[in-house]
Amino acid sequence: MDAFIDQYLVLGLASGEEGFKISEKEITTAYRSKPLEVHPDKRPEDPNAVIDFQRLQASYEILKNEQSRKVFDANLMIRMHQQRHSDLEENMNPSDPEETKWGRMMFDLEERNIMKMMDDLEERNRIRRMNVMKERRRKRMKGTGVDEKNRTASFARLMKNLVR
Repeated sequence: MDAFIDQYLVLGLASGEEGFKISEKEITTAYRSKPLEVHPDKRPEDPNAVIDFQRLQASYEILKNEQSRKVFDANLMIRMHQQRHSDLEENMNPSDPEETKWGRMMFDLEERNIMKMMDDLEERNRIRRMNVMKERRRKRMKGTGVDEKNRTASFARLMKNLVR
């Protein structure tokens, strides 16, 4: 069973390439109007009303948080890429070498773009984690009598060990 849920569609928004461009304000607006339709009090006869309402809340939580939205967008992009690849393979004429070559080139190009986006996301998360660690260490060391030079050297050793 495929457990992937398109959070944009749950909120009634455009998905895919259009979904990546939706602003946080548009997401909030969609979230505020959707409960009027799916709230369990509005649909007492529907046994799935509570689940639908909880799914709506979860989708909003995912899309309003910048980090979780980037992760979701990356997963959605990978799924779209896989779907396009399978559609391309289905419609490809294996006896035509030009069509096969073009399809593989397009697939490789999309795959490289997705991998670059994922690498960029991982790099931003790594930098964010390092900055958080640096700030925590700075706060811990503040007022201990250790001078700035020793703190910097100590932090450099910590980062060196972390990278290994």
